[in-house]
Amino acid sequence: MKYSDMANERKVPGQQVAAGYVTRPRLDLIDSEHNRIHLRPTVRRALTALLRAPDGLTTDALLGATWPHEMPAHPRRALETTLSRLRAVLPPACLHRDDDRYRLVGLPGPGHVPAPFIGRDPDLHLIRRLLRTHDGVLVTGPAGIGRSRLIAEAAAAGIFGHSLRSANHDVAEIVDALVSAPVAPFRVVLVDDVHLFPSAALDRLRAVADVSPTRFVMTVPDGVKIPGSVHDALIDGSWTRVALGALADSDADALAEAVGLRSAAGEGNPGLIVATTDRLIDVVERRLPDEASRDVLVAICATGALTWSEIDRLGATSTVDHLVVADLVDVDVVGVRPTSEAVAASVLSDEIARRRVLVDLVAVADTSARRARWALAAGAATTAADHSAAAAELLAQGDPDGAEVHAALAFSSDPGPSTAIGWLPPLLMGSARSAAIAPKVRRIVASLSESGVIRDLPAEAFLATLAFMKDGDADRAVRELASAPEHELVVVARCLLGTYTGTPNTAEPLQLAENGSGHFTRQSAWAAWFLAASLTESPDLDAALDRVDCASGEIVPALFAAMRARGAILRRDWASAHAHLDSSAEQTSPSDLRMRALLHTYRSEIAWYSSDAAQAIPSARRAADLLQRSGHLSDQRVALQWLALALASAGRFTDARTALDEAAGLPRAAVIGDHLAVLAEAATAAATSTAEYLRLVADARAIASSHGVFAETVVGGLVRHVRPRAVDSLTARELEIGRLVARRLTSREIADRLNLSRRTVENHTANAYRKLGINSRRDLPNEL
Repeated sequence: MKYSDMANERKVPGQQVAAGYVTRPRLDLIDSEHNRIHLRPTVRRALTALLRAPDGLTTDALLGATWPHEMPAHPRRALETTLSRLRAVLPPACLHRDDDRYRLVGLPGPGHVPAPFIGRDPDLHLIRRLLRTHDGVLVTGPAGIGRSRLIAEAAAAGIFGHSLRSANHDVAEIVDALVSAPVAPFRVVLVDDVHLFPSAALDRLRAVADVSPTRFVMTVPDGVKIPGSVHDALIDGSWTRVALGALADSDADALAEAVGLRSAAGEGNPGLIVATTDRLIDVVERRLPDEASRDVLVAICATGALTWSEIDRLGATSTVDHLVVADLVDVDVVGVRPTSEAVAASVLSDEIARRRVLVDLVAVADTSARRARWALAAGAATTAADHSAAAAELLAQGDPDGAEVHAALAFSSDPGPSTAIGWLPPLLMGSARSAAIAPKVRRIVASLSESGVIRDLPAEAFLATLAFMKDGDADRAVRELASAPEHELVVVARCLLGTYTGTPNTAEPLQLAENGSGHFTRQSAWAAWFLAASLTESPDLDAALDRVDCASGEIVPALFAAMRARGAILRRDWASAHAHLDSSAEQTSPSDLRMRALLHTYRSEIAWYSSDAAQAIPSARRAADLLQRSGHLSDQRVALQWLALALASAGRFTDARTALDEAAGLPRAAVIGDHLAVLAEAATAAATSTAEYLRLVADARAIASSHGVFAETVVGGLVRHVRPRAVDSLTARELEIGRLVARRLTSREIADRLNLSRRTVENHTANAYRKLGINSRRDLPNEL
């Protein structure tokens, strides 16, 4: 049949007629009931080529795409037959011929037809297997190798089970989904191009992973700097890397044939095989029926998603139907979102249109928090209540800096006690330095004092603590306290700074914690007392906590659970410690990076004291990372010193030196971790010199003693890790007696068994302890 006769061809009754096309898992025509229509291979190749060329193809180009390897004996006659079969299943007037060009028009579908997903099944299988043993997988590879396509196909097909994909690098909805509906054994979060991901948003996702069963699959192109937290996770082994390579020759040739090329010509890069000159924005514009549809699409992309009630208020329900048909948006029971990050990025390139649409959206937002976020993005005004709601929501999602912006706007709109109290937490939890925080704290304190909520509240107590904790500036902290009026909070601040600088005091803060005149004073005093009691390993820690009335709110619940965990660690009750840490984590805001760092430190301690230094490293590193992000330089220095000890205990001496050098570069105001740094040096020295190891252990003891820190527990723990040559230096008799001591025999029992005097046994025991650098039998190494 000649092509000129096709216009008069009539459909066979009952024959399927295409109403559109789909591209997953392969290109197919579908009828009005979404049933796929069977196509011969040559018809499918011709259809693919025509859909990829909206401006049409010449006869020669269409022949080459339909028969990429070997032309039929009569090419033009074969092409007429193929097109006749294609037109038989297409709507009337869908296939046009103008002069020597063939073109498809009026066929609903994605427009830009992606290449088939070929040759990546082994990579997907490998990633799925690695997710069972690792917290995350980083997929790398050169441009065009298919990293983004792999993520998209995995999300669409549910290859990794329960997965969530980040759109526009906006994690708010993913965080909500992870927190509200955790799925066993875990959910998988898919993030493309993680190097473009905002560091704060990445940290929010990592925060949720601390308390929710979560795994990550992220991509980054070769030659691009990997974000610090992901890099550290790769170093400590909790994450792993999968490098996408070139396609196998057979897969490359199959892909080339599918897109109408004669061969892949030895090229294994999918992007180069299927390179196209189409710009995505042009494709999107061609599929938009009118300007109103464009505005609705911009609204959906600018917000990441709109609910159905918001769509209703915009009067855009029918427009959404058109956008769905054009395959520009996806819908579910909740609302509407862009089909892909690429579509959203192309539409949002017009900043003026984005702001104009956001202004209109402020009036239709479902919640106060959404209204405030959109108003801020559009530069529009809204109420203090809206900003307060947005601040609370962002704080709960782990974005204290974003929350602080809205909290500050709420206070500016309605300065009063409620907005002042709402402003303080994100301000203190955020990453700003103390110099930027100080004037805001003065405004908050003045507002609370004037309103009578807290009378005579000394701003100097806050400012001194901030100067020390955030900047490590002990001199400025002392000056602030020197100028402060007499107040219980000033006493608490002095006690807290005293503990950090080497003079821990448990008596004064405990007295204020139990008998202070104000609720805020008692809460602050409990925190100051706990730091001192923890460092001195106070035997009264559990007894004091037993006297606390939890219902009164005198201690923040998350901190109280952490205190209980610390008591359990000192008792070596690991099960109770883990239970209390889990309870504290559940009650800790994702934005409270300092509190989360404390919990990670305790988990690291449990692993370390259980003689598993390798397991202690990831939590120790996470604690240091969180404190770096929150800007608490004094705590970060101590965390790095602990990390160095964990690394050195595991034999990773170069990494330990790096951590120590990083700690040395921070302000030296906090001295409570200095003995840990020396013990890390001792762990390193133990590999080569017993004498140097023993000297450094003695130095660490002296430093800890001068700073009021009880160090015997950590020194004893170190002995179990470093396996020093001191064991080899023991005499045969010392080794024999040491083994009996480790088996819990008394000196009298050992003397009777070995026919020695009790004094001789005690002398050998003392010599063994001295050589091993320990003080008690529980610290004897396993090697005995």
